[in-house]
Amino acid sequence: MRTKIFNFKKYEDKWKNFTPKKEEKVCKKKIYILGMWMYPSGYMHMGHVRSFMIVDIIARLFHLKDYKVFNPIGWDAFGLPAENAAKSYGIHPKEWTYSNIEKMKSQIKKCQFMFNWENEMFTCNKDYYKHQQKLLIRMFKDGYLINKEEYLNWDPVDKTVLANEQVIDGKGWRSGAFVEKKLMRQWFIKISDYAEILLKDLDKLKGKWPQKIIEMQKNWIGKKTGYIIKFQSCGEKFSCCEKDVEDIVIFTKSPHFINKVEFVVAAPDSKIGIDLYKSNKEIKEFIKNNPKIKNKKDYRGIFTGIYLINPYDFSSIPLYIGNYVEGNYGTGVVMGVPSVCENDELFAKNNSINIIHKNNINNYLDNVSQQDNDFTKKLLSENIIKNKTVYSLKDWCISRQRYWGTPMPFIFCENCYIVPNENFPIELEENMENHEKKKYINCPKCGNTNAYKETDTMDTFVDSSWYSWKFSSINSEDIFNESVKTTGTVDYYVGGPEHATTHLLYARYMGKILKKYNYINEDEPFRNLFTQGMILMKSYKDTIKNEYVFPKDVYEENNKFYTIKDKNPIKVGVYEKMSKSKKNIIDPLEIIDSYGVDTMRLFVMSDTPPGKDFIWNENNLQGCWRFINKIWNLNTNIQNLHQVGEVEALEDFVMNMFYRIVKNFENFEFNIGIAHMRIIINYIEEHWSKIDATKLKEIWQDFLKLFWCICPIVSMECLESWNNFNLTMPYVKESHQLNKYLLLICVNGKKIHEIEVNNNENEDIIKEKIFLIFPDLNLKKSKKIIFVKNKLINFVKN
Repeated sequence: MRTKIFNFKKYEDKWKNFTPKKEEKVCKKKIYILGMWMYPSGYMHMGHVRSFMIVDIIARLFHLKDYKVFNPIGWDAFGLPAENAAKSYGIHPKEWTYSNIEKMKSQIKKCQFMFNWENEMFTCNKDYYKHQQKLLIRMFKDGYLINKEEYLNWDPVDKTVLANEQVIDGKGWRSGAFVEKKLMRQWFIKISDYAEILLKDLDKLKGKWPQKIIEMQKNWIGKKTGYIIKFQSCGEKFSCCEKDVEDIVIFTKSPHFINKVEFVVAAPDSKIGIDLYKSNKEIKEFIKNNPKIKNKKDYRGIFTGIYLINPYDFSSIPLYIGNYVEGNYGTGVVMGVPSVCENDELFAKNNSINIIHKNNINNYLDNVSQQDNDFTKKLLSENIIKNKTVYSLKDWCISRQRYWGTPMPFIFCENCYIVPNENFPIELEENMENHEKKKYINCPKCGNTNAYKETDTMDTFVDSSWYSWKFSSINSEDIFNESVKTTGTVDYYVGGPEHATTHLLYARYMGKILKKYNYINEDEPFRNLFTQGMILMKSYKDTIKNEYVFPKDVYEENNKFYTIKDKNPIKVGVYEKMSKSKKNIIDPLEIIDSYGVDTMRLFVMSDTPPGKDFIWNENNLQGCWRFINKIWNLNTNIQNLHQVGEVEALEDFVMNMFYRIVKNFENFEFNIGIAHMRIIINYIEEHWSKIDATKLKEIWQDFLKLFWCICPIVSMECLESWNNFNLTMPYVKESHQLNKYLLLICVNGKKIHEIEVNNNENEDIIKEKIFLIFPDLNLKKSKKIIFVKNKLINFVKN
């Protein structure tokens, strides 16, 4: 057989603008595939490549199936990082953002992703955000958007408010700084009103969304059933508070402990906590200086000077503000029962509170007794307690104290209070320095000349909460056109699981609102969701300079690593998420320049299920490069093959593999589908001398069409050599859609995975398939292999 090197640079340039077209009458129906849009940092990383590869494979697969594929792309172009970066470079955020978009578009196009670029959108474009402003004003008029004072998460580094969903382990999601509490008047979307609907409708997504995402949203919504108890104040005006203390309402799941209550504790961000923060200096100082607890020694509180009346026995109960109480749990106020609750006991000891009732904490975790149930029924019958369902989900704060974001379309007037500003689009000030200054404007309602514009901008998650519907109405002067009702719902959505309780939840909420406004027919935005794993790589730190270096600037010698430039010793870190700060990143364009885009695409999908984290191992690139060249050479050799041979065995084997590959791709099992492709190539090579040339040439062209989903350049160049541009799904006879069973894969008796295999596949074929799917496990070197048909295969290693 002839051997030649695939000149990828020559052919990538040739096919860079190729987009397969199909006549409308050929297409069965439209399918909408979407990847989470990108923030234009100016640099496309391998995480983007992996995510968009998943989208691209599915798009190409449905193109083969004669679907009209809608696969648009857009840019999440507003945000604080752009504003900060622009300031550091001394340019306007708009200039910085659009410049980065152009850079990244060039990078993306080199990866051969099949996007509908004619539907490209930018959140920073006024033609996009003017519709968002219209939508927000309608929501304001209907009571879904409100302006209120609340105790909020303040990021001291980014100097802006964060939604609860943007605080991770007490830190800002972008800056990593510990979040402070600050009392501010802000804009809120009343997502809490839809808590039950959002929870119930998760049932619609079962089997279509990852269960872990569904569970994360369930936990975040946090439905709890229990009881509320009203503790009345003593009716006096206390020196700690400017007004009479309202009755304190407590939520509890254990009302039978009411006769053991020794104190009541309110969260700093509860209603009473906010009132006292504004009116009492000592309490204000306590709240500012006592963030949420990090360990049990931090259970701190301050006595408010207020006493409440226990509705059961009319005893006097002191009220504390405590940092161990969560404001989003129930009403943000809890009963202190130190005799049965360890947290309450710690709080009492740390704050020198005398415990009266006998300690019985061991019984706290016991099942509720019949006596407790009878007591609860008695409390209900006497109206001391009431049944109550509460949710952890709180209203969504969308105000941000920054420049580079969608302007809030509202005016403040001393006569009319808040008035919608409907002079669309409400644009940003050109001069960033003038943004925070009051912009006086005539009130459109009463004509007051001292009215002024709101200067806060919107959380960027608002921009992305409705964009998936807008793609199908990109040029509409209205928010949407009628086509959104039939084509606006995404069939396959791909992105990261880190957005489970932010973007994915907000988009679901917006679907309910848009359906209520009769813009759309389906109130769930994404019919199917796939979340990809991260790409992990080791970091390299120069131990002399105490700074991270790029992997390309390091070399290995005698199992030790050094910098190429200075020969400084390197400390090698663990595998972790690629990040600019640790420089453990790989430039996709460097891979493309060295190996070609097909090799990069094959490499990213070959060895690891796309839903799992991918451990970067550049050694595997060589294997993918060799496989591309094998395809290239095999294409020529098949064209030159002229022999009569076996037909039925070849057809049965390959058609069976085709069926499996299509099913693998449909189920996002791309690594397994690629393994089946390798098996086909191995079969052809092993049976080369007795294969029928005519049948092989027919089957080979169908193989190239499937391979086009992964490696479009070599596939198209090969197909052109056959004068075959008919990119359609290979026909697979029903007889080849054989019965399958799940085979457990074990290593040393421990299950590591399971795969579907066909009943007619023997042990050797199954082993070869597993070796290809899991190359990193070195299963070929197993001491012993135990195969039990229809059940399991166990690889015994030393």
